[in-house]
Amino acid sequence: MSLRTSAGLELFAAGSLTGGIVFTFIFAPFHVAHPVSQSSDMTYSDFVSVMLTGITVLLAVVALAVGVLAYWGFAATKDLVQKAAEKHVDDLVNGTIFDKKFNDLVEALVRKKIDSSEFNDYMAVALEKSILQNAENRAKATDHNGSEEPFSG
Repeated sequence: MSLRTSAGLELFAAGSLTGGIVFTFIFAPFHVAHPVSQSSDMTYSDFVSVMLTGITVLLAVVALAVGVLAYWGFAATKDLVQKAAEKHVDDLVNGTIFDKKFNDLVEALVRKKIDSSEFNDYMAVALEKSILQNAENRAKATDHNGSEEPFSG
């Protein structure tokens, strides 16, 4: 039986508690009599001693059960937290969370820039620059047809 099965652990704790109660009240013979009576087998101090011993044993069993439950709970919590963290990081890396927020932000910024005249001016300058660079590159390509002549000077 694994420590991680909660049904087995609960059954162990319930059995220990029930066994302790049954042992204390059924198998430990004692008679409580009035202190004046001479026919008692057990005095009041003996009764208190037996009861305190029984309670101490029960508390030890309960403490052991609580310790086992605490260990099991920590291990289970640790596994659950680790799985949740891995899922969150996977969602961030794979883009389910980050991409949606990022895409929404970029879309809002682009819409804002498109609506402004500043963006239109920037796009006009960038387009002219691109056309001029392409024209310059085409001109260089036609000037050099791949053959070089030696310098004669």
